[in-house]
Amino acid sequence: MHEIIFLIKQLFIPYGIWGLLLLSFLDSTFVPMPQVIDTLVIVLSLSKPHLMAFYALSAVAGSLLGTSMLYFLGKKGGQALLHKKLSRGGIERIQYLLHKYDILSILLAGIIPPPFPYKAFIFAVGAFQLLYHRFLLAVFISRSCRFYVEGVMTVLYGEEVLTFLREKPLFAALIIPGIFLVGFLIYKILINILTRQEAG
Repeated sequence: MHEIIFLIKQLFIPYGIWGLLLLSFLDSTFVPMPQVIDTLVIVLSLSKPHLMAFYALSAVAGSLLGTSMLYFLGKKGGQALLHKKLSRGGIERIQYLLHKYDILSILLAGIIPPPFPYKAFIFAVGAFQLLYHRFLLAVFISRSCRFYVEGVMTVLYGEEVLTFLREKPLFAALIIPGIFLVGFLIYKILINILTRQEAG
């Protein structure tokens, strides 16, 4: 963790929001950077707490752009690849779950920590051609919960957040279910609103 923080301070903090946007985009596509985006959100929020909301939004936007690229790659030719890697029964089960619990499954995938294969999951979402606006909504909610919780905690508790992540990574992972719970509640509210609008 110390090496990651040092690298971020030297290379990316001077670029602020734009550096965070670029890194978040890369992290959500083909350049895995475990904990780098989370650490950058925290470090930048420590340096300029009044810009915390913009830092979190930048991380969310980069993630939306990156996952969108994976989604459209999967939509274009993903099914052929999935048929090479998975059995027909496995594909049918995944397709059934994604179409029945599309937003909920993407919400959950967005907050499960590594080694969950998040990028492969997003690729599969595109391959099964889930509605793009529902995909975006789920990614936006899950990533917003993650990065805004980190930003708010940083503003409230300062450098103790970095110390907490460094010294108690396993306990920090227990926060994930709480973030998911918030995301799930938001999901239910939005679904109720959409259902009422369609009925009206």
